[in-house]
Amino acid sequence: MFSTCPPAEVAVTFYVALLRYLRCTADAPEVAALAGDEIELARTVALRVMDSTDRRTATTPVPNAERVMAASMTAHCEAAALLARWLPGPAGVAVAIRHAFERWDGSGHPGGLQGCDIPVAVRVAIVGRDVEPWERDLGAEATAARRRGRRGRAYGPAVRAACRHVRLSDDLESAQLLAGEPDPRWVPMLFTASIMNRSRPGRTR
Repeated sequence: MFSTCPPAEVAVTFYVALLRYLRCTADAPEVAALAGDEIELARTVALRVMDSTDRRTATTPVPNAERVMAASMTAHCEAAALLARWLPGPAGVAVAIRHAFERWDGSGHPGGLQGCDIPVAVRVAIVGRDVEPWERDLGAEATAARRRGRRGRAYGPAVRAACRHVRLSDDLESAQLLAGEPDPRWVPMLFTASIMNRSRPGRTR
């Protein structure tokens, strides 16, 4: 699947992975109640959001947790998609980010997309988002077991299989990650657009 992925799809995937937490402050008080700080949020997302419906809210004290999580994910996706439309880069990025919490089995948010209806970039980014804190906290073997458990449920089979060959490195610097940016390179323009947007009259910093 990914060895033959068109360059345009690779580019969209790169930027979706880079921007996947865009507008995570859309509902900061509610998220703080669910998870705490941003580090714990990443762990919570990995453990709960892509878990089965009956398990992902089993350990939280928040009333109506599934509804709260669904509203939170929808708010994140809507805000991120609106912002992404203002940024330079491939058009497919805003479309994909709009569906950042979908699951392969159709029980995700915000649109309940299923299987191949989920953008490829999202299918890749959600696995990367979950695997990163798992590998740091649990190690490679436990992470592999969790990936297998979500195959065909939260994760698409092809993405899950491809991740078997990926290993994270604590020594990987941001410059090394950005060196893999596809052409044409949009990251410098993203920073410029961000600075210009903050300096607009009437914008709060």
